[in-house]
Amino acid sequence: MTKQPKRLKAQMWDKMQYLFRNYYDRMLHVRIDFDGMLDIAALKEAYNYMLERVPVLHSRFHNNFIKPYWSVKKIDIDSIVTLKQYSDPAKAERAANEALIREIPAQSDAQIRVTVVRCGGKDIMIQLLNHMCMDGGDTKSFVKSLSKVYSDIVAGRTPDAPVKTGDRSHWQLYTGFDEEKRKVAKGLYKNVSRVKDKIKFPFVKGGELKPHVVVKRCDEEFFDKLKAYSKSIGATINDIILAAYIRELYKITGMDKDRPLGVPCMVDLRRYIDIKDSYGYSNHVGFMISRVDRLDDDPKVTALKVKANSEENKADPYMGLYALPLLNLAYTIFPQFISEPAISLGYDNPYTGLSNIGLIADGDANFGPLKTVDLYITGAIKKKPYMQLSLYTFRKKITFTIAVTCSEEDRRIICSFLDGMLDELYNIIA
Repeated sequence: MTKQPKRLKAQMWDKMQYLFRNYYDRMLHVRIDFDGMLDIAALKEAYNYMLERVPVLHSRFHNNFIKPYWSVKKIDIDSIVTLKQYSDPAKAERAANEALIREIPAQSDAQIRVTVVRCGGKDIMIQLLNHMCMDGGDTKSFVKSLSKVYSDIVAGRTPDAPVKTGDRSHWQLYTGFDEEKRKVAKGLYKNVSRVKDKIKFPFVKGGELKPHVVVKRCDEEFFDKLKAYSKSIGATINDIILAAYIRELYKITGMDKDRPLGVPCMVDLRRYIDIKDSYGYSNHVGFMISRVDRLDDDPKVTALKVKANSEENKADPYMGLYALPLLNLAYTIFPQFISEPAISLGYDNPYTGLSNIGLIADGDANFGPLKTVDLYITGAIKKKPYMQLSLYTFRKKITFTIAVTCSEEDRRIICSFLDGMLDELYNIIA
């Protein structure tokens, strides 16, 4: 077993994600559907292998009033990975959904929970992971390595998979710059959280609030058309989806079509690391604002405007890095009991947003001989009035999710919104 440290430093983004408990559940939610049954003993061994090398995942967070930290705990894999068996498919699906929307308290001894739901000779695996430990990008990497370790174990091989065990701090984001640009990047104190031209999603008042993950999908044929259209106008798939998202926001909120609208779009900051990936599992996400001046009647015009705006954002050599020095300064010069409320006063959480978590290649999601039928990752479950569209691609199938603690009527509005957004996508690429 790898020698374990007793204590880990709480990095800047660990503390920021803890602060975000005011806006969402701080969880990353993963669902994987298989065409058969996992070897549970091998799965536990695979997770044990990963956790031995990633101590923050079996640590308890201490919100110390001066300097927060993690205390590393002994791994109890039987309390982390559990199997639930059902004969009724409806009950199995409900159990999977219930596992998906759970929350792990930061003060738990482990920051990851895995539930395997078995029914009719097939398994659904739900993995919950504290967002304080890593973001969606590194969750993809973690799942990819886990699948390789599991495959090695069931094949009788010694596990051999890349596991990120290095630096978890935000400082690695400056390693890809030369000295002059690094100095500029470390001086970007501008507070970019105050989004102009923002809008609230039309949630209703009242009702019993429960966590919901609303899911919509598009098939391979649609993905191919979307990819072809994006390429034809020199845009990204993300640009086209963002355009449809913006158009439906205008419509469902009844916003004046002649008013401008800005929507935060998450940016993977690993592009700035010298190896173009993070050294250790951590958070490296910033955002850019996608803004259109009005809602045009022609959806293709909106797509072109979003494309142009994205290109303008990407031309900035420091896109997404603004305000990181400001956050670091606050956490450096003030103790936690002062820095957290001070940052909260200056931070303006966006009401809407979009996060493209990306994709895992088909060959990188094999769990031994089992076929992975479906796989998606979605971000934290927001609290009203905040919402975010997450998207994830697997086998040319895009899964759109909106995760919010809301009422049943709100859930129906979200379903209608996603249907309308997909209609907008069809109209753009038609």
